[in-house]
Amino acid sequence: MGPNTDPLDPTGEWARAVRVEEDALLEGELAPRLEAASGRRPISVTDLTNPRAAYWRRQAQLPKPPRVQARLDAGVRWHLWLGAQLGPGTSLEVRVRREGIIGQIDALTEVPIELKTTSGPIVIDDLARARPDYVEQLGMYCGLLGRAAGRLSVLLTRGDQLVDAHVVDISFHDPAVLWAETRRRALALRTAWAEGRPTDLPRCTWFDRGCEFQREQVCSCTGGEGGEPSPILAGIAGVAEDRGAGERWRIAAQVREGRPPPIVERFRDLLYPRRAYFERTRPPAPEGRADPPRAGSDPVRNRLSEALESGVPGELARHAPRTEEPEEAVPVYRGQPYLLRVWRTRALPSAEEIRVHQPQYAIELGFRCAALGENHAWLFLAGQPEGSGPVPLRVLSYSFDPVTPFARLWRERARDLARTLQDHDPSRLSPCPGWMARDCRFQPECGCPSGSGRLQR
Repeated sequence: MGPNTDPLDPTGEWARAVRVEEDALLEGELAPRLEAASGRRPISVTDLTNPRAAYWRRQAQLPKPPRVQARLDAGVRWHLWLGAQLGPGTSLEVRVRREGIIGQIDALTEVPIELKTTSGPIVIDDLARARPDYVEQLGMYCGLLGRAAGRLSVLLTRGDQLVDAHVVDISFHDPAVLWAETRRRALALRTAWAEGRPTDLPRCTWFDRGCEFQREQVCSCTGGEGGEPSPILAGIAGVAEDRGAGERWRIAAQVREGRPPPIVERFRDLLYPRRAYFERTRPPAPEGRADPPRAGSDPVRNRLSEALESGVPGELARHAPRTEEPEEAVPVYRGQPYLLRVWRTRALPSAEEIRVHQPQYAIELGFRCAALGENHAWLFLAGQPEGSGPVPLRVLSYSFDPVTPFARLWRERARDLARTLQDHDPSRLSPCPGWMARDCRFQPECGCPSGSGRLQR
C-alpha cells in the first residue's frame, strides 16, 4: 500500500483474508441483557476507596501536571508487564458489574490480583494502616466476586525501574460483609452527587499528601471529617507475604530495564502512522491532560457496555500482546478481540455493508488478532432505539484466514514510522482518513486529505 493511496482500501491484500458474518446466536444471548440494562452510569470500585475525591473528579475535571501524568503512564506500563509475566491468555483489567457497581480487576486467576506501584517504601506488617486504600480496593473486588481472598502485588518503582517488589496474600472473614460495605459506599456517593454536596463523605486517605483537589482549593475538606471504622479492614483474616513471588518479579524486571522505547506505542499508531509521527514530534497541546469524561454521555453505549459486563467474570477483559510492542493490552470478549460501536441511526448495516464500507474495523481487529495470535474477533454494533423501544443490536463475527497479511502490514508501517522518526519525511506514511481532519490540530501541515469521509468511525 503506497503512501498516497487510501489507507483503508477494502481491495487491499488484507481484505481477501477477512470474512464477516452475523452471529445470530450471540445476538440472541445478549439481547435480553441489553433490554434489561439500565444505562445508568456505573460507580467504579476505585471511586469507593476515596469517595470524596471521586465526587470532585466528576464535579471538576482538573488537568494533570506532566509529572503526574508521566507517573500514571509508567504505572500503566507496569500493569501490562505484570500481565505478560502471568502468561499468555491471562485475563487483565477484568470488568465485572453488579448492581450498578463495576470493578476493573488488574488480573484474575484463581483469585483477584491488584497491582499497585508506589514511589515510597511500605512496611508489609503494617499494610492496613500504611495503605488502607490498597487493602480496601482488593477487599471490594473480593466482595464483588464473592471470594474470600485476593493477592496484592506492590511494586516500588522509579519510572521504568523496579526497586523492590512485595506480593501479599490477604484473606477476609466474610465476602458478604465486603459486598455490603461496597454497596453502602456506593449509595453514599450517589447521594452526594444527587444532592450536589460531599459533606457526608469521609476524609480521603490522601488528605495533605498531594491531593490535587486540595491543592487547587476545590475540595472543602478540612481534615476533621470523620468516618466509622472500615468493616473491610476489620474483616481481615490473614496477611501473608509470598517472598518467592516478589523475588521472581525482581528478577524478571531486570530483563525489562534498559529496553529502548517502543516504535509502536499504541495500536492506533499502526492505524494512523502519520498522526503518530506528528504527535511525537510536535509540542503537546498547551493545556494539561484532564481526566477523560466518565461514561454517561451516551446512554446506548452505556447499555451495550452493561450487557457485555454483566456476564460471567472474565468474559470482558484485556490480554497482554505476545509482541514486544505496543505496550497496550488488547480488549477481549471471551478471549477474543472486540470493538464496540454505536450507530447514529436505528437501521444497522449488514455484514457485507460493514465489510465494504467500514474497512477500518477489519484492519484494527486484524492488528489485534495478530498481537494475540488469534484469528477471530467480534464487532458489537448498537443503533438508536425508537422511543422507549429496544436497542437495535448486531453482532458481527470477523474471521481472519490467515492473519498473516495484517502482521505484514504491521511490520511495514512500524518500519516506515521508525525511518520517519529519524529523517522526518512523513510523506512515506499512510495518510489519515478524511474524517479525521476536523479534529486534527496538525492540519494542514500533515498533508492528509480533508473532507467528511465515512460517517462512522
